[in-house]
Amino acid sequence: MEYRVLKGTNLNLSVVTFGTIWFAAAPKREYIDTAEGKRALHLALDEGVNCIHSSYEYKTRHIVLEVLKERHATKKVHHIIKVPSPDRNGGQPTWSPAYMTKLVDDALRELEADRIDLLQWIQRDGSEQDPARSVPTFKAIKDEVRATFEKLRDRGKAGYLGCFVYENEFAQVAARSGLFSALLFYYNLWDTCLLPSFDTFRECGLGIVPFRPFQGGLLTQKRADIKKLPEGDKMNTPRGRQMLQTRDELLRRAGIEAPDLTAYAIKFILACDLVGTIVTGMNTCAQVREILAAVDGKYPPPDVARKVYEAAKELGGPWTT
Repeated sequence: MEYRVLKGTNLNLSVVTFGTIWFAAAPKREYIDTAEGKRALHLALDEGVNCIHSSYEYKTRHIVLEVLKERHATKKVHHIIKVPSPDRNGGQPTWSPAYMTKLVDDALRELEADRIDLLQWIQRDGSEQDPARSVPTFKAIKDEVRATFEKLRDRGKAGYLGCFVYENEFAQVAARSGLFSALLFYYNLWDTCLLPSFDTFRECGLGIVPFRPFQGGLLTQKRADIKKLPEGDKMNTPRGRQMLQTRDELLRRAGIEAPDLTAYAIKFILACDLVGTIVTGMNTCAQVREILAAVDGKYPPPDVARKVYEAAKELGGPWTT
């Protein structure tokens, strides 16, 4: 396993973080194989993964706790949790310090953790991708967010505050605010939308935590050959096949040859020096092995990201969905 200190913090994290959204059964997802998910988490921890991402929304923390208790490891891993506030999905559409505090306290109890190492704060009020609305709202509440976080930090409940961002204008305002130690966002071969802000992140001394390395399965080896898509595959639709064709053209224009697309998707992200850890779901032991095999230090040159971004612009992107 490779470890990196997340810039802006003293957290020494495995470069892959175990994402828990789909790894166990939950309401409306009873079909998921929880036993295999537990085996996957055990294997990931065996292989050196030391960070877990969770959220109140996933309804899977009780299984995370089962695994950690089985290993006597409740105090031996790092935790990143989602902390949306405002949170229209949670019925809290306006800023509330009490709600932010509750989300942290709930996570500490549900995970039996001493501290949440990184809070993934999200301003989720419906304006996330509209900077004309999101930026003024952020500026109006940032001092209260800071005060609430500092209370949590000073009480030993939280280590660092990060911000999940969706587009460049808000990302740059957040980076320059002095409030955050890291930024978290979607970033992969398909979605390089935030690349223009990376220099700002560097100037501000911030690390980044990318999510969605495989873009919902678009960037995986099992879908590398459009001609071999199974009949029932979720990408075997007119729109899905069009995305796959665009992906292939994107890679061609960027000069990328990827014998194993799954591995390359991970390596592409790890080539960036700002990256501390990648959050990705790993629901089976096979997925754990496949993803961790790509963590070998043999990454493409950093300028590949700019080539991908420019190729995406030529094709009408970059795209976020």
